[in-house]
Amino acid sequence: MWGGIAALIFFTTGIIYSTTIYRVDRHNLTMIIAVLAANLIISLLFILLAKSEFFKYTHMPVRLNRKTRMVHVFRFDGSVLSVPWDEVFFNVGLGRYKGPFQPTFIAGHVMEGSKRYPKETFILGGHASGLAATLSLWEFFRRYMEEGPESALEDTPQLVCLPLDRGKEPFSAGMTVVHREMGSPNWFLGTILFPIRVLQSCARWLAFRTCKVPVWPKEIEATCTIEPEDPHVHDVTTNPPGYRFGY
Repeated sequence: MWGGIAALIFFTTGIIYSTTIYRVDRHNLTMIIAVLAANLIISLLFILLAKSEFFKYTHMPVRLNRKTRMVHVFRFDGSVLSVPWDEVFFNVGLGRYKGPFQPTFIAGHVMEGSKRYPKETFILGGHASGLAATLSLWEFFRRYMEEGPESALEDTPQLVCLPLDRGKEPFSAGMTVVHREMGSPNWFLGTILFPIRVLQSCARWLAFRTCKVPVWPKEIEATCTIEPEDPHVHDVTTNPPGYRFGY
């Protein structure tokens, strides 16, 4: 997403800068062409970095079926990995960015026959800020699969669900996600970061418009049917006020 933002900023800045030069010196066409060419090359490089975010899938869902004790993972190529819950090795993974706020996540590994090397790896539940939050998220999933939904929700604070099951993410939902991810300890820093948040939200919205919504195979949908009166259903309509994104 940052690749798309950077490409937009570089290209726009290059046009403004070149136009300024042209107004100052109409005969300096060589400089104008050189600036625009360099700017275009840099923008294309950033666009290449953004290829992993555009024209893909809106998200990569993972389904946990407690009744059949199966884990269903939607792959990047549109295929589905289905593996028994008891055959997945889980551990805490570390994000690429090191430091006090290094993101962590739950990594699920499907092991080879010897169980020494992972054959395939997926992320369960997305990234979290800190080890404690990641372990709490793992406990939520573990309790759900091992003990049932009542136990999973027992010590869980109010859940906030994104409207991913309702199609492509609306701009308001993306803006909320960006705000929560970037954070701001005070109003002053929040004001400074606001233009960046708007740019990132626009790039996120554009990326979602170019991506496809993942569709589960019919056989998996058939085994993961939710009962009409299930009291443990949580989606965007059960979010606290201010987090329902118009639903």
